[in-house]
Amino acid sequence: MCVDISMIFSPVQLGKNVVVFPHVVLGRPPLAPAGTILTEIEQSGKPVIIGDNTVIGCGVVIYENVIIGKNCLIGDNAVIREKTVIGNNSIIGIGTHVGANVKVGNYTRILELSQMAGNSIIGDNVFIAPGFYSSNDNTFGKEKIELYGVTIENNVCIGIGCRSFAGVVIGANSIVGANSLITKDIPSNVKVFGSPVKIK
Repeated sequence: MCVDISMIFSPVQLGKNVVVFPHVVLGRPPLAPAGTILTEIEQSGKPVIIGDNTVIGCGVVIYENVIIGKNCLIGDNAVIREKTVIGNNSIIGIGTHVGANVKVGNYTRILELSQMAGNSIIGDNVFIAPGFYSSNDNTFGKEKIELYGVTIENNVCIGIGCRSFAGVVIGANSIVGANSLITKDIPSNVKVFGSPVKIK
């Protein structure tokens, strides 16, 4: 086990054969000055739990109350916010941001420089190409509302450079073409592309 951690803020439970590269922050508490955001931030102090054989790249920041499964790869400079759970055998790519309270399934890949909005749900065996961006607030942060991220069901493939509005559902086994804008729910078992997307 190689462990070189710059800072630990909350308890950390490391499984067997976990590799942590330099300049990693584990258990960072969520904190923002009063009045800067509309949503409330809670500090729980709950542990970071990392499963067996997982590799944490250089410069990764993992907030408190995060569970990462076995055999995962967290790429360099990724950020994983609080209350997030990542399943087994999954990849979070280099420079990717995973928001608070996100659920990621098993064998799922969210590749480089993507942004997964808070309160999103991603199923098993999902492939998300680099540069995917999603939202959980269609009011531009001007209204205090319940935030809904994107729901991506099992076996979905999303091409490079796609964007998603808040609250949409992408049905199981569907394929989203590159550079698509997802503004509404996508049924299962279809191919879509365009801005906004249309079923092929």
